[in-house]
Amino acid sequence: MCTDCATAAKKLHHGFSDCMGCRARAVARDPRFFEARKAGRMTPEYRRMLEQAQVTHDEVKAAAAADKVGAK
Repeated sequence: MCTDCATAAKKLHHGFSDCMGCRARAVARDPRFFEARKAGRMTPEYRRMLEQAQVTHDEVKAAAAADKVGAK
């Protein structure tokens, strides 16, 4: 976990590094992730994004759960 990932887990933070956690967090914040969740399946666009970012769906879900963006 890099410093940007650690900060994002604690408070609203928009910094990204080129680490797996930051790439997963970036995907988790993308509308294509939300569209796939809403559809209940990994859409072709979302699959392409995962491949480009070199992260897995499980890594993205974990990043979304740890990310404090939009948390109350």
